[in-house]
Amino acid sequence: MEQDINKMSLFELSRWCALVYAVNLIGEECEDRKLDFDKINLEPLYIRKYIDKISDDVARALERKIKSEKEKELYNFKNGIVKDVMVII
Repeated sequence: MEQDINKMSLFELSRWCALVYAVNLIGEECEDRKLDFDKINLEPLYIRKYIDKISDDVARALERKIKSEKEKELYNFKNGIVKDVMVII
């Protein structure tokens, strides 16, 4: 089942972002230690615990980012500039 990122709840999006972050951290550690990422034994339970631990922080960061983007869009709109759309005013 394919899901549009724009239709995800903040909770779902924060958990996916936390997963991506966790995998990137593991990948960076593999590079630092000169290990082959495909040969390491990933422990799903530990990754899930990490996601549980950081997903609230990720959600708060996403909320701040969304609020900031909305404020920028409102500011741009008020000044006659519409992001990603060509409009002649």
